[in-house]
Amino acid sequence: MFGTKWRSRVQEIDQKILFHEEQIALLRSERKSVARDLDAIVYPVLTLPNEITSEIFVHYVESHPNRSPLHLTWVCRSWRAVAISTCRLWTQCIDLYAASALPIWLSRAGSLPLNLEFHLRLDLARDGWRIDSLYETVSRFSSQFESLTVSSFRPIQLPPVPFPRLRKLFISDGIWGWEDEIAHYDGPYLNAPSLREVVLKGECVKMLQTALPKTQLTKLSLEADLADCLAILAHTPNLQELEIISE
Repeated sequence: MFGTKWRSRVQEIDQKILFHEEQIALLRSERKSVARDLDAIVYPVLTLPNEITSEIFVHYVESHPNRSPLHLTWVCRSWRAVAISTCRLWTQCIDLYAASALPIWLSRAGSLPLNLEFHLRLDLARDGWRIDSLYETVSRFSSQFESLTVSSFRPIQLPPVPFPRLRKLFISDGIWGWEDEIAHYDGPYLNAPSLREVVLKGECVKMLQTALPKTQLTKLSLEADLADCLAILAHTPNLQELEIISE
C-alpha cells in the first residue's frame, strides 16, 4: 500500500516537472522572438557617425567634470566601443578608487597629455602595495603628465623619472605618525623642465625643498611654516605670482 502511494507521488512530481519544462521551453522561444524584434529596432542616436558621437561624449565629460566617462560605456555595446576609442575622454582621471584600473584608464588616452588627481586616504596610505602600484603607474606614464595632483596622509616621494610635459604640480599632505620618514627623507630631484606652477600644502613644503626645480617656477602657492616657505622663496627668481598661507 505504501509503495502505491509513493509511486503515485513520483508520477505527480514527474507531471509537474514536464509541465514546467514545457513552460520554460515556451518562454525561451518567446524570448528569442522578442530579442529578434529588439535587435531590429534602430535607435536614431545610433545612426550618428562615430565621429559625432565621440564629440558629444567629449562635450558631456567636459561639461560634467565630476562624472566619469565609464558611465558612457555602460549604455550599450556601440557606445562602449566609441567611448573606449575616444582618447580625449581618458586624459583626466580624478580619484580612481581601484589603483589596478588606473593603467587601463590612462592607456586609453593614447599619447595625449594627462591630468591625474588622486587622494590617498589614511587606510590606503598605510597599504604599501597599493602605493607601489600607484607609483609604478605614475612612472609608466610620466612622459604624458601635464598636471599632477596628490593628496596623501603619508610622506610623498615622486618617482625618480622624467616628467617632460608636467606644467602644474599640486601636493597636499596631512601626516600623522610619519615623523621618522620626514626626518630621513631623501627623495630624488624632480626632472620636470616644463614645470611652472606649484602648489604645496603641509609638511611636503619642507620635504620637497631640495626636490623642486625652483628657479623655473612662475606661480607658487605655499601653505606651511613661514620659515620653510622663505627657504623655498630664496631660490625662485622668476616668480610672477605668489601665495603664502602661514600661521
